[in-house]
Amino acid sequence: MDSLLTTTDNPYSPFTQYSEWEAFDFGKGHYTNQYLARILGPVTPFTTEGDIDAAIDTVLAIPPTGVYERVYPRDYAKDAERRKRFRK
Repeated sequence: MDSLLTTTDNPYSPFTQYSEWEAFDFGKGHYTNQYLARILGPVTPFTTEGDIDAAIDTVLAIPPTGVYERVYPRDYAKDAERRKRFRK
């Protein structure tokens, strides 16, 4: 995947720190993967990255709460300092 869905308060990378990312996500009650799965619907062998990208677009469009954001691996290299501020 070129991009993934996360929340603006999660300091961990879903690309390289998945266990920590998931624990933080569950701990805050976001359940991002489960929410995305509900939007995406049943996953089949024919599900494409384009289908997942479209589901991410839908999450980002409804409702516009500002909780979710699309991230790319490069976001964690160039923006590591911003994400560190959330760790406690």
